[in-house]
This record gives sequence, C-alpha cells and structure tokens, in this order.
Amino acid sequence: MTNYKGTYFLKNEKRNGHEWSNSENILVNTENSRQLKEEILRLISSAKKCLKICSFIINDEEVFEALKQKLVQEDTVLFILTSLDPRKLSSNYFTEEERSDESIKMHQRIISTLYNLGGHVRTADNIHAKFIISDSSKALVMSANLTSFSLNLNPESGIYFSSQEDLKSIEILFEKIFLKATTIISFRKKGKGRSSIESLHKSIKSSDLNSLDQNNLVYTYEGLNNSIYQKLISIIDDANSYISIGTYSIVELENLPELLESLRKAKERKVDIKFFCRAMNHRPDHLEGCKKLLELGISVYGDLYNHAKGIISEKGGMIFTANIDGKHGLKSGFEVGLILKGKYLSSLREFLNWQIDSAFFAAGHNPAIGDLHISESYKENLKNISAIEIGETITIDTNSIEIKSELKKYPVYLLCSRKKVNGIKVKNKTFAVTCKGSKILIKEEKKLYNRAQYMIKHKKLNII
Repeated sequence: MTNYKGTYFLKNEKRNGHEWSNSENILVNTENSRQLKEEILRLISSAKKCLKICSFIINDEEVFEALKQKLVQEDTVLFILTSLDPRKLSSNYFTEEERSDESIKMHQRIISTLYNLGGHVRTADNIHAKFIISDSSKALVMSANLTSFSLNLNPESGIYFSSQEDLKSIEILFEKIFLKATTIISFRKKGKGRSSIESLHKSIKSSDLNSLDQNNLVYTYEGLNNSIYQKLISIIDDANSYISIGTYSIVELENLPELLESLRKAKERKVDIKFFCRAMNHRPDHLEGCKKLLELGISVYGDLYNHAKGIISEKGGMIFTANIDGKHGLKSGFEVGLILKGKYLSSLREFLNWQIDSAFFAAGHNPAIGDLHISESYKENLKNISAIEIGETITIDTNSIEIKSELKKYPVYLLCSRKKVNGIKVKNKTFAVTCKGSKILIKEEKKLYNRAQYMIKHKKLNII
C-alpha cells in the first residue's frame, strides 16, 4: 500500500508567507506580535473601580501579577468567573499545550491566591467564554484563554464592544451567570495541589435569560440559548460569494446537521467556502470533521497553533469563543460572540483572509505515505520538535488481525514519556508496547494519557 487512508494535513505549497500588519480595530496575537496580550494588560491596569473576568483557566504570570496588584495596591473590586475542576470539562476545551497537570495546578494556585486577597470567585464547569469588563465602560471579547500559551504563542483575536448597548448586555449576562454560579467558601491544601470547598450552585433557568436584550451580543448557554449557532447558520445562508470560518478544531459535525445542510446548500449556490483551523494529524476526531467538509467541496487550511475563531462573508461576520464542535460550545456550555459591522468586520475579514493565505498546511484525502511523512517532518521542523526516530525499517509484532489491518491503513504514532517509548497510537486506539531498537511488540490495548506523540516516518514497515 502506497497511500494512507483518510484525511490529513499536508504541506501547503501555495502558501503566501507575508506577515500580519496590526490593526487598531481587531486585536491579534501572532508569531511576531503580542498585540492582544498587551491590550489585556493595559485594560487590567487602567481599571479604577471594578474588573469582571470570565476565563475557564488563568495561568499567565503577567496577567496574574497585574490582577494581584489591582487587589493589593489599588483596592479594585475583582470578580472572576472560572472553573476549578477542569477534569470535569472535556479535554476538547484545552489546547494541546494547556492540557498538562502543571498548567491546571498553576491555575488553581492563582485563583486561590486571588481569592485569599479578596477577589470574588465563582465557578461553573461549563465555562468556555473569554471576556473582560472594566469599570462598566469597556468590554473585550476574545478567543484567548488567559494562559501563557494562548497569550504568548497561539494566533488569537479579540475585539472591543463598540456600543454601550452591547456592553450593557454582556455585563448583565456576566452578572446573571455569576450570581447563580458556585460560590467558593474557602481553599485548603490536599496532597500536592489545592482543592476548593464549594457551596451548592443554583441552576439558571430560561426566565433568568429571557429579559436580556442581546443586540449584537450572541451567546450559548446550555440548552437555553444557542444564538451563536443560529447566527453562524444565518451568515452562511445569506452568503452568495464567499465564506471563511476560523476555529481551533472541527469535531462531531454529525451533531450539527443544520450547519452541514447550510454549508451544502451554500456550495450548491457556488459559494467559495474555506475553513482555517489548527493542523492536527494526531486527532482522528478533528480529521473526521475535516473529511466531512472536504466531501462537501470545502477547502480546509491549518497552521501550528491557531486558536482564533470567527466567520466572515461578503455580507456579514462574527467573532466568537466557541469551536466548530458538535459536543461543546455551539449547542452547550457557556460561550459568547459579537456580530460585527463596518470597520470591525473589515478588520476581521483581513485577518481571516491573511490566516488562510499564509496557512502552512492544507487538508487532503488519502495522501501518499511519503508525502505525509514529509509534511510531518516539516511540522516538526517549524515547531523545533526533536522527534524520536527508531529506524527507517520498522517491525511491528501483533497477534491481532484487526490491528494488523489498521497498521496498514493509518499512520502510527509513538507515545512517549520522557523520551521513552511506552505505547503507540493507530487512528483512535492506543496500545501498550515494548520497543527494542526498530522492533515494536504490541502487548495490549490500553488508555495512555498525556504522552508526547511522534509519527513513525518509515521507509519500510513489516507487520508480523
């Protein structure tokens, strides 16, 4: 067999490598700019009376120090809506970099410190929205979590609410959810980390949200409101020329039949549709979503770290915090977004078009084995990854006929802990193995978490 089966991200030979030029209307983090992070720090620093922050994880040291200073030196009132038990959240909420135990422990320590300094903290496990409100006069919605990776590495975007009506709406939404969220009573040490003692939360009802005047604010709140999803479909349905959509991941589209149908009809109208996401060949669920889009005739592009989200067409656009995810965000959880007009829409359009034009990767079907290996080496070089190589001729020993069949069709990933191979992954299955030189013995199927993954780039694969 000379081709892998399925959809994968391959090196984009048509990439235009020009750099992004900062815009005053949309705040962006890129490889060469920290515009969004700098504005977040300015927004926190300039607050005189009150800060309201929604972010399900906070672990950036500069943001932490800025918030601590507001509490210690300036007596600013701080309200934080967050999560303190990320294990209850799907791992789809985390980027690869944020999924580590240390990242979560840092978040818990920061929240504990801010709470003990007088910050008002409440938690909800469905939070994925990211926004900051300062002195009831400025509100910034963004794709970025307040983490070191989001604010120093990932392509992210954010936009200020430009009207007082929209600002009032998001502040009311924050307050309604904050008042019903779980109240923290205290923190105590438990083992090496910290755990919280919490009171019972109060459930939010549809009546709590019905009075909210949304204006250009859109949001998801569990089954009570999914106006982000509705507006996403509306923009697609109104388009006659082009649509561009940015997201971190594309998963579980089978749970978004309305979206797939709108995209299908748009393609029938000859609309040019492009998606931009993170190129993740190690995630079968993401590749399956990309495959569904390619089958509709939609182009899918990717880069190394993207976490920005948004949609544009020739008629409208929106920035939002949800991923294109059929399980989390568009129909469940807590997410926010903002419908854009005028110069803000133009700036988002420029940013999304720039991302697509400068994409390192493009998705394709059933690539030649060598082409995928070249693309993987290209990615590793861009990310300065020192991949583990075990030889050009690899032997994999297994008694399972089913596993043998999958080894012939799909790329194999080494799963490593501290550079030691202790497992492999094929499609969506992981196996414990012993590895001696270039020979791998599969022992059993086993769940293996938090392992570094390296695609085996062989010239010859023997399966026995």
